Amino acid sequence: MFDGLQAFAAGVLCGAVSLLVTYLTLKLHYERISPPMALILRRGEHRRVRLRSCLIWPGTELERLVLRPHSFELGLQGEECVWTRDRAAVDVVAHVTLHVVREPARILEVTDWLGCDAAADSKVIRDLFAPAFEEALHAVASTFTGEEVYARRLEFRDRVREIVSPALRGFEIDELAISTFQKIASP
Repeated sequence: MFDGLQAFAAGVLCGAVSLLVTYLTLKLHYERISPPMALILRRGEHRRVRLRSCLIWPGTELERLVLRPHSFELGLQGEECVWTRDRAAVDVVAHVTLHVVREPARILEVTDWLGCDAAADSKVIRDLFAPAFEEALHAVASTFTGEEVYARRLEFRDRVREIVSPALRGFEIDELAISTFQKIASP
C-alpha cells in the first residue's frame, strides 16, 4: 500500500510540475535587446535594468530606453557671441554629442528625471542642455584673451567640458568640438 501511495504522490507532483512549466512557458517571454537599447523592468517598487537580454515575468512593467547618441550644434554668433577677458568679441560654434551612460544606476537616473520618451528625443536633449553649454562657453571665454582662445583651443574645449559635465544628470559628453572661432571685434 505504501508503494502505491508513493507512486500516486510522485504522479501528482509530476503533474503539478508539468502544469507549472506549461503555465510559465505561456506567460513568460524572453526579450532580446539590441545594442542601442536598455530595458527597465518594474515590478512594484523594485526596478532593474537589462542591457542584453532577460526573461520577463508576468506582472512586470517593461520600458525601453534608446541609448543612441544625441547631437546638436550651438552657435554663439553676432549679438550672442562670447566676450574674452580683453573684451574681444568672438563667434563660436560648438558641436555637441551626448549619450546616456550604459550603467544601470545612470540609466535609472535618466528615466526618473526625464522618462524614456523624452530621453530618446534629440530636441528635448538639446533644449535641456544647450543653455548649460552656452553658459559654459561664455564663462570659459571670459577667462581667456582673444589671442589665447585661438592658441589654446583644446584647453578651451576641456574647460567647457569640465564645467558642463557635473550638470548632465546621467548623460555623458561623447564629443565636444569647438569648430569655429572667429574674432569679430576687439577694443
